[in-house]
Amino acid sequence: MKDVNEALRELREGKNMSLAEATRGVCSSTSLSSYENGDTKDIQFGNLRGILENMRVSMSEFEYVLNGYQGSYYFELSKSVSELYQQRNALVLNDLREELEEKATSKHDKIFCLMIKRLLSDLDNSVKLSKKEIAFIDDFFFTFDHWAILKYLFIIIY
Repeated sequence: MKDVNEALRELREGKNMSLAEATRGVCSSTSLSSYENGDTKDIQFGNLRGILENMRVSMSEFEYVLNGYQGSYYFELSKSVSELYQQRNALVLNDLREELEEKATSKHDKIFCLMIKRLLSDLDNSVKLSKKEIAFIDDFFFTFDHWAILKYLFIIIY
């Protein structure tokens, strides 16, 4: 994993942007230069977001560069789940779900397991989300600003 300052410089230079262009309306170009060079250890999140906007780089793209051009854990896992679902491989998909459930330590982990279970229900009529699981999903998504979109992506059919 790269340091934030390294990733910022790499993106800025890759877009052939000057320090002044990247920081326009956000902070001074000397502030960004100090940060990129490691002279300053911290950057305010608002400044980071503004610089990325000026460079027309999304937070997802930034995370991708920060992770050494590899997707996040959930991104990579999503690709595997998608492939298994497209292959209609319920057995391996269920094994993956069970393995993840054993390791689940956060609400995000549990949501991911429930998403896999929901996909399994398309492949195996005996698999169903319980009312308790549906309530957990509703509670989880209700805490997000864009919960309706996320819930739609989850494709829950009551």
